[in-house]
Amino acid sequence: MDGNQRRQADTESVPAQIRDLSEDAVKLLEEHARLFKVEMKEELSGYLRDGLILGLGGLVATVGFALLSSRLPRGAGVVYMLVGGATVLAMMKRIAKRSPVPRGIAEEIREDRRWLREMT
Repeated sequence: MDGNQRRQADTESVPAQIRDLSEDAVKLLEEHARLFKVEMKEELSGYLRDGLILGLGGLVATVGFALLSSRLPRGAGVVYMLVGGATVLAMMKRIAKRSPVPRGIAEEIREDRRWLREMT
């Protein structure tokens, strides 16, 4: 290959490299969007499950309070209130510990930013 052919091959490869780079960037964004959707579904289902258990715990505690307020034996009401109250407190702590931002996608974005900084 002489010098002219090499320069022509180099100039033809630059647009091809740019095209490949842009295609890779689009694939990366699509992959991140797909990962974000999956993680958001998981987070949402976790919040819904914990919220449902929290509501059921509140209902059990309310039944316990109603039993305590009635003329029925007080032991059952106390048990219901304790179980319901403990469930409510446990679920409140569990919900408070959850992060509103999915951890996986946040870490992936940090990695990509780090990689892009190294490339420039």
